Amino acid sequence: MPPKISDKNKRLKPNGTSRFLIWSIPPETTCPERTKKCSKRCYAKKSRYPRLVSKLKENLAESEDENFVLNMVEIISENLRKDRAGKKVYFRIHESGDFYDLNYLKKWLEIASKFPEVTFLAYTKSVKLIDQVGLDAIPKNLVIRYSVWSDTSPNDLKIATDLKLPIFATVDKSVVGEEAIYKDYTKCISNCQLCKKCYSLDVPKISEDVF
Repeated sequence: MPPKISDKNKRLKPNGTSRFLIWSIPPETTCPERTKKCSKRCYAKKSRYPRLVSKLKENLAESEDENFVLNMVEIISENLRKDRAGKKVYFRIHESGDFYDLNYLKKWLEIASKFPEVTFLAYTKSVKLIDQVGLDAIPKNLVIRYSVWSDTSPNDLKIATDLKLPIFATVDKSVVGEEAIYKDYTKCISNCQLCKKCYSLDVPKISEDVF
């Protein structure tokens, strides 16, 4: 069964200059480095209607297939052939889910390398896997942004810092004084159509409030 990608969600909608492609797999169970707070607040677990659950499970099975790279390259190529009136294409890897093992991560590195005209973005907590492949293995058009919560492991944060990965931090207002930690972060405006800063390596630190 071919991979199922979508072209919009609540925040990622096409406009006059941009359009988005999105790939997702089941939340939480594919996130080996999830934290307790991330798991508790995971927005992807809120939309759990049967059709979506089934689709995400199918995508996970597809991602484990030996032909996943070939199949994904084919479907992305098909989308790029569609009339897009010169729009820039952005690809969000994992609206839900994460890089669940090294082999799966390497598949996405290969896929992204085949589409230099597309900007790929993945938020991840699987920083140890990124450390294993090294920054040199990540295509320039793929932004892997480390996802941080207040209960993120200091050791994992050090790995991400040493790798100089860009960061997206979720600010938990229940933690007293936490705002000071994020004083040098760019604040997320929750409008990906206008912003797209997460898709740029030129913006190293971004934060979003969670109340």
